[in-house]
Amino acid sequence: RRPMGASPVMPITEKDLFAKKYRVPSSRLHCQDYRANGHYFITVCTKGNTPCLGSVECGVVRLSPAGRIVQESLASIPDIFPGVTVCEHIVMPNHFHATISFANPVQTPHGGVSHIINQLKGHCTKQIRSQYLPRFSWHPRFCDHIIRNEISLDIISEYIRNNPVQWDTDEYHI
Repeated sequence: RRPMGASPVMPITEKDLFAKKYRVPSSRLHCQDYRANGHYFITVCTKGNTPCLGSVECGVVRLSPAGRIVQESLASIPDIFPGVTVCEHIVMPNHFHATISFANPVQTPHGGVSHIINQLKGHCTKQIRSQYLPRFSWHPRFCDHIIRNEISLDIISEYIRNNPVQWDTDEYHI
């Protein structure tokens, strides 16, 4: 059997294994330094797309206490990671979107965007589990998109702002 995401024509090698088990290869662009100056569009979903972060009523997001933790954690990113700005964001019932910007190369132990999102997910998980939902968890991965120009940034920002209005037509709306 091949690891999930492995090419059917590529043989399995030792680097495809972790602790003698299969692992999913990184979805990050290998030639990109995710600590470099620039804008990134991030989407993080709750495990199983469980709508525990709030609800949408008439195109307006009503955050649950868990959703407020995520909202506050997103807002605190610039305080924790100097040089990082959260430009636009929205917390939806089962996911959040954010555009983050690096003004200077970010000094993180591992890899800029991944490190920041993993720290955010860990912090939120601890807070949400201890205060509201003991079984809360995120999808293990997150989606990212490198924003390469202002036009793309504008389109993505508009998408984020309009996300609550489009909720009823969202394929992940539960």
